[in-house]
Amino acid sequence: MNKFNLAAFASLAALVQAQAATAQASKACVKQADIADAVVYAAPGLVKAAKRKCASELSKKSFLMSKGDKWAAKFVPLKNASWPGTKRIIKQVGSQQLGGSFSLDSLPDSMLRPIADQTFPELLMRDFKKKDCAKVDRMLELASPLPPKNVGALAAAGLELTGSKKPVVCPYTK
Repeated sequence: MNKFNLAAFASLAALVQAQAATAQASKACVKQADIADAVVYAAPGLVKAAKRKCASELSKKSFLMSKGDKWAAKFVPLKNASWPGTKRIIKQVGSQQLGGSFSLDSLPDSMLRPIADQTFPELLMRDFKKKDCAKVDRMLELASPLPPKNVGALAAAGLELTGSKKPVVCPYTK
């Protein structure tokens, strides 16, 4: 894999970084499998949020605007299977953010999933700069031929490779 492709996947991984930014002070690491699951789970919502944010920056012929929805649809059938890892990240990060004053463990999936589906994409895109729309468009186009699980795994590996501290990524284990 050349440096450009690796950088593209590291960029995708940056989308997941925002989700765990509140765990900055934590010594605990986030498992790569859980990060991969979170990328797969969040991809459809992130694409919708990115399209809204980038509508004024990208041409209608750009990958995100013309093919983003079709690409994101490949992730939808995997949402249920990727929920357990996503939920572990939500609980880990949420517990760290709340400082132990409230446990997310007691919340049922019926409460956590709507948060993940509706709130996280907007929160993740909050700090996203419109000037980066073309870069994200290119990165998504490069990732588009890959199966969704590979996209998630490469995003997690990219976070480890870049030495992410938000979240701290556990070393890869088989």
